[in-house]
Amino acid sequence: MSGRFSITLSFEDYLAANWLKLRRRWIWRGALKFILGVGAIYLALGLSVDAMERTPTLTSVIAAVIEAILLAIAVLIALSAYWLWCIPRSARRIFAEQPLVSQPTEYEFDEVGLRVRNPRESSDLLWEHIISWIEDDRLLMLNRTHLTFFPIPKSQIDPISLAELINCLKLAAVKKGV
Repeated sequence: MSGRFSITLSFEDYLAANWLKLRRRWIWRGALKFILGVGAIYLALGLSVDAMERTPTLTSVIAAVIEAILLAIAVLIALSAYWLWCIPRSARRIFAEQPLVSQPTEYEFDEVGLRVRNPRESSDLLWEHIISWIEDDRLLMLNRTHLTFFPIPKSQIDPISLAELINCLKLAAVKKGV
């Protein structure tokens, strides 16, 4: 099983890839971890201050737990608002600083791995060099690390090549997820 295709990444596709990465990392599981982590820290601080002033009661502990969770949710909302402002600006800057990102790029794959080539660079990767892959309706992303990825717009690949690429990922046991 093998295939070959070429893509030309637009800024809109690059921005969509950044949002996909963020959504997959933070929606539900990441948000819950964040709320529990920040809430636990705030709860520990609140209970220790409360214990220095007076003996904690069940009511004061419950109030502290509720307060800690609400604070953690408020911090998450503030962080989300920051992302709404920051991600497009950051993506625009990175996209502009890396002119090769928007150049036509050829992908070739088989059971062994993936070869990525553009006019000035090339990478030959074994499937074990891809730590995971994620997708949505618009993109397939091959993650080299938790921060670096190959965004592939599905609209630029024929469905047969896309299915073969996904099959190669599955046969190579590349993890689907974050």
